[in-house]
Amino acid sequence: MTTYPWYWYTLDYTLAPSNVTMRIVMMDTTIQCGINSEGIPINETMAEEQWAWVEQQLIDGQS
Repeated sequence: MTTYPWYWYTLDYTLAPSNVTMRIVMMDTTIQCGINSEGIPINETMAEEQWAWVEQQLIDGQS
């Protein structure tokens, strides 16, 4: 069984021989799409925290 560090995390790789760094953003999408009958995430607070983190990762990746 594979375990993961959290519901969302990043993986960083350095590609040889170019020495380019690549970041992969991992997220458990069921947190975003696990919704109730009214279309609201089951755990709305966690969904908002996850989405804010994803947005920050995208901003940070533009540097």
